[in-house]
Amino acid sequence: MRDLDSSEDEISILISKNSQLETEIEDLQQNISTYKADIEQYDLIKSDLEMEKEALEEVLLKLRSDLKEKEEKLNEALLFQV
Repeated sequence: MRDLDSSEDEISILISKNSQLETEIEDLQQNISTYKADIEQYDLIKSDLEMEKEALEEVLLKLRSDLKEKEEKLNEALLFQV
């Protein structure tokens, strides 16, 4: 009888632990889903920022080129004034 009671107690404990583990697994799976969504959002933002950076770099190169042209024209104009 003691063996049977002891076995039933062990089974009850294992069932309880199994239930706790299943709850933890569900929580972890929910966390994984949340992290995946966060990563996807991060990747989208990163991509947008990279495209914006490239566009700004192109604008910067154009402005530098324009500035160089204007400096050259100004230098030419100053040479002719002398």
